Amino acid sequence: SSATSPIIGHLVPLILFLVVSGILVLAIGALEIALAEARALRVSLETRVQERTQELQASQIELESTTANLEKLVIRRTQELQQSRDLLGSVIDGIPDCVFLLDVHSDDRRFVYINSAGEELLGREREAIIGKRDEDIISAGHALENRQVIESGQPLRVPQRLLDTPTGQKSVEVRKFPLPGAGGNNALLTI
Repeated sequence: SSATSPIIGHLVPLILFLVVSGILVLAIGALEIALAEARALRVSLETRVQERTQELQASQIELESTTANLEKLVIRRTQELQQSRDLLGSVIDGIPDCVFLLDVHSDDRRFVYINSAGEELLGREREAIIGKRDEDIISAGHALENRQVIESGQPLRVPQRLLDTPTGQKSVEVRKFPLPGAGGNNALLTI
């Protein structure tokens, strides 16, 4: 029994060493597996990030291209609109009859356009007429007519009217009618 005790005394630490070593080997093996899985996950995530980044870059390029095309379209349409406005303005300005437009927001009827014949008839430059209320430029009777045409929505035609102008009295035919405008507002067109 005394001879077996020193062997057991040497075996216990050896067994403990082997058990602890086995546990450490298992733990290290588990850590290596976890580390390998983490590396594989990192590579997978990096690949997904690169793919998504490429998709976003492609989307950005497409968006920039679309934006550039839209900008070109807006510029072209704006130029076309300006050419149409210029043409219409030239046509209306060339009409030998007085043509003016009133903006009719509530009771505040203001001139928004007058052609050259209107400038000549009223004896004032466009800049002195545009933006002014009708009763500031024309007689109270004519301003009342404008209000009646606007309120009734019915055109008015006066075959002959004497009008005081800077060059004397003139006989004119008056035609006034409401026009549907943008946003439901009306403009009064007079010739």
